[in-house]
Amino acid sequence: LAAAEVLVPAELLARAARQLLALAEAEPCGARGAAVIVDVAGRRLAAFKVDPNTLTTHEIHIHLEHDSTNWTSLLPQFLKNLTRGGTIIISPQFTIERKKLFRSQAE
Repeated sequence: LAAAEVLVPAELLARAARQLLALAEAEPCGARGAAVIVDVAGRRLAAFKVDPNTLTTHEIHIHLEHDSTNWTSLLPQFLKNLTRGGTIIISPQFTIERKKLFRSQAE
């Protein structure tokens, strides 16, 4: 993503964190074993391990979308191209999913 800044709704981070913790609850190392991958409209924004000293047992994918209800969505495309590298405004809606990296023998 080519952006100088990314604006995220205030409550989005807290909601994503709660869902991440709930998804990680059943994992052997809990949230500490998570690698988190964040994308915006299918393009990777960030990837990190919650605890670099813990074996990664699962990935949490957080999928964000651009907010199409803000005023910049009304601009013609040529003006949007002029602001490349400007601000990306994120929608309050997101999806989150867990991808297990290992299977237990019980499964």
